[in-house]
Amino acid sequence: MSAPLFAMRSSPGRSRLRRLRALWIAALSACVGLLAAAGPAGAVNSVVTANGATWQVHDAAQPGLDTGSLRTVSNSGVQGFGNIIVDVSTDPRMDGQMMRGFGLRFDGLDRFKTTQAVDLGGISITRSLRINRAGNWGRFFDTFTNTTGAPIVVKVSFGGALGYNSGTNQSFVAASSSGDTFITQDDSWTIVRTGANNQRPVGVVTGSPDLGLAGMGNHELDPFTDPLPTTGMAANFYGYVSQFTVEPGKTKSLARFVVIGPTGADATADTQEAVEDLAEDPDFSDLSTAEICSLVKWDLTELDAVDPDDCDAVKPLDVPPAPSDEAPKTASAYDVVGKTIAELQADMEAGVTTSEEITRAYLDRIRVYDTGQFGFHAYITVAEDAIAQARAADQARREGAKGELLGIPIAIKDLYDTKDMPTTDGTLALEGWQPKRDAYQVELLREAGAVIIGKTNLSQFANSGSYSESGWGPGVERPVPVEDVVRLERRLGGRGRDQHGRGGDGHADRRLAVRAVDRGEPRHVPRDGRHGEHPRRDAAHLGAGLRGADRPHGDRPRLPAERDHGHRPRGHAAHRRGRRAPARGLDGLPRRGRS
Repeated sequence: MSAPLFAMRSSPGRSRLRRLRALWIAALSACVGLLAAAGPAGAVNSVVTANGATWQVHDAAQPGLDTGSLRTVSNSGVQGFGNIIVDVSTDPRMDGQMMRGFGLRFDGLDRFKTTQAVDLGGISITRSLRINRAGNWGRFFDTFTNTTGAPIVVKVSFGGALGYNSGTNQSFVAASSSGDTFITQDDSWTIVRTGANNQRPVGVVTGSPDLGLAGMGNHELDPFTDPLPTTGMAANFYGYVSQFTVEPGKTKSLARFVVIGPTGADATADTQEAVEDLAEDPDFSDLSTAEICSLVKWDLTELDAVDPDDCDAVKPLDVPPAPSDEAPKTASAYDVVGKTIAELQADMEAGVTTSEEITRAYLDRIRVYDTGQFGFHAYITVAEDAIAQARAADQARREGAKGELLGIPIAIKDLYDTKDMPTTDGTLALEGWQPKRDAYQVELLREAGAVIIGKTNLSQFANSGSYSESGWGPGVERPVPVEDVVRLERRLGGRGRDQHGRGGDGHADRRLAVRAVDRGEPRHVPRDGRHGEHPRRDAAHLGAGLRGADRPHGDRPRLPAERDHGHRPRGHAAHRRGRRAPARGLDGLPRRGRS
């Protein structure tokens, strides 16, 4: 095997500097960890139930995922569960997305409540979570209010991951209300567990018998079209699907209970007793009459909490307003959606468009898709001089320059040094730190004429999968339909990897679909579990991304003697010969070290 591309010639002095740098990074990481533990804003809020289970809830507190779902529950298969994906018949721009941005607030005891609604195509959505400590259960209560003048069909998938991989931690259905180990539309409750003996079973109660489910979907993909598999990794992604119609001015609600059982030999039996009790006698004691009357998937005639005859007289639910959403628009006449690098380059060479038009389109898409309630938070910094870079590329082309990346917008993971933008490594500890020079990879991109459009989100220090959320809020990592911001047409972008990590068509045709967000949750692990909950989203169509390698020397703010900021290492053969290393890979960059 050839020597690593970025290998350095060892020397006693450089070895000492590397040891000092490692100690510095370790000390800074420890300080960040201590700061995170110092207050409730530094981590997700938690509730401990009577059986000792710790429920971690994604509310509006740091890291700010604000989905109201369970990040984890200790000693269980919960790897991100309880979020809702919603599809409405009005076909809005963000249809089929994981709902987020509720402004959920924790009361410090056992309740999480919406402070602002989420509007999806005329359906105003709120959610609340109550965790019953003594009963070891949580109740998710979601409302859907039609603010338009016409009926709207609503489809909701409630779920997430209840296991991972396909070995001991693979989940399976241990029991259901229909008496078998398959989930059907007739089931009002199910119990799922993993093969690990020390793991708690998870019970889900969806409603009254024959009313609770429209079907089961793959919650990691499109739960309304992709059925839940029975084998393999994807079988862990349970999507409990409901469908109903909301009349103008009316509200309908869903209530689902999640029961976390004990550990031990009798865990499944004990959990079954709890879910059977809740299915027969659900606890709605804290809900108003209007809230109970709005319930669908529960037989109101069987509930002691309300007389169905009284429901006709109740007033509509008072739900908090949703923030106003900026109308999507662009100043660019060129449609970048779905275009590959080769297609963009061909159109620029043919005079169909310019780098300025392409860059403008991506900047407009970043503005629309990366902020607000549904914001993907893919970017930490957007280049203020992106248009100036694009104009320079256009001028170079007019003067005869050519190149595969000339004028192509590229987003750089905020792990690479950039001389014109801060490099944070995803941590507030490095907020505002400005390198003086570009990393070697960035230098090559600039020399190739690429437009460095911005710096993208990542977990702190790229420490993926270790509760190391970005200090700038969650990046998002679920493939969703990509709509043209000019025409708002429903169009699909490349789906990236499948659940097994294999590349899809988005990579095969060299779309601008390299993931620009790395928050510790690759496609093949749960999107809101210990690795973080991600309304998963490619950085494609927001600006191309360099999903990248660590800088060759892992450079943080370093000792003065070693601040080369990613430039070509002296030991590199190409450096010694006075020429650049040959390009590697589709993006012209060395492959080694990519995350």
